[in-house]
Order: sequence, then structure tokens, then C-alpha cells
Amino acid sequence: MVDIRNDGALADLPADAVVEIPARIDRDGAHPGTFGPLPPEMLGLVQQVKAYERLAVRAAIHGDREAALKALIANPLVARYSVATRLLDALLEANRKHLPRFFPRAEAESGRLTDFLQASFAKSLDGCAAVAMVS
Repeated sequence: MVDIRNDGALADLPADAVVEIPARIDRDGAHPGTFGPLPPEMLGLVQQVKAYERLAVRAAIHGDREAALKALIANPLVARYSVATRLLDALLEANRKHLPRFFPRAEAESGRLTDFLQASFAKSLDGCAAVAMVS
């Protein structure tokens, strides 16, 4: 079993979906077989998990809280809005230092402090240059 790009191995899923399936491994890499369509009792669940994964990736890349919430709602182990909102808040807070895109205000405040320090430093350099010119 390997995690690999689908590329048609499971006809019911997009080619770029990552799937965990048996594959032949050789010196050139992993080569998945092709499988028939997923049975109806599995198809919906697999598609739901893929929706969760794609939304979670979008949320992580863009710091998109709405996409993160949708991801948790799509996850069959969460599924309920009331659970998803509390879980998202807890996950984001617990991982805050690793997820700066989800906290733009903190970044902006940090950026404003940096701008202030740079401007203050530049003014102090200008003052030193003026003193040097007068001397």
C-alpha cells in the first residue's frame, strides 16, 4: 500500500487526488494498478474524505478559516457545525505559532511594529548624519 497520485487508478476520483492503494514498486518508483469503480457503499465516503482533504489544503495554503470550517464539516468524523466550530477554534489556537496565515491581525501588528522600528531607526540615522554635518 502506498500513497500515490491517482492518475486514473480509481476512475471515480480526479487524477490529481492522492489515494492509498496497492502498487508495484521498482527502481523507477511506484506504479499503481487500475481498479474498477468503487462500490456505491464506499464511493460517497471516499468522495467526502477527498472533499475534506482538498478543503483542508486550501485552508492551510491561504489561511482561510471558512475553508477550514467547511473541511471539518465535510469530515465524516466531525460533520456537525457545532462540533466543527469549537474544534476549529481549539485546533487553530493550539497551533497558532505554526499557522500565522490564520492570524493576519497578529501579523499586521508585527508588521506595524517592524515598520515603526525601521522608521525610528531611519530617523535616528538622519539625526546622526545631521550632527555629523554640523560638526
